Amino acid sequence: MSAQRLEITANENKLANDAAYKAWVESHSPIETDAANRARQRLRKISVAHKRKGDIKDERLPKRSLTAFTQYSQSRWQSGDFTGEPFQGVAKSIAQEWKSLTPAEKKVCPVVYLR
Repeated sequence: MSAQRLEITANENKLANDAAYKAWVESHSPIETDAANRARQRLRKISVAHKRKGDIKDERLPKRSLTAFTQYSQSRWQSGDFTGEPFQGVAKSIAQEWKSLTPAEKKVCPVVYLR
């Protein structure tokens, strides 16, 4: 078989596998999916054999809200104050700015959801 034919077969298999996975996930409720993911997380904590297993990806599950630090960090990056500066230096300065804020100033950020 040629490499091109193998690539075509691999792409067809990937599409079929993705469709089967999505159908399987949708055959369960989001509550069941969340419970299964929590069980997987517990297993990863106590067992080496389950370290590589990932969570079930379900688009219907709500995303967690962003933390106050993440919101602050994103707003500082988007401000444009750090254009052309190296990533590590900017990340350190943002973290230092965050640490210097009072607890009241840290709570000012509204809750933002990913979806």
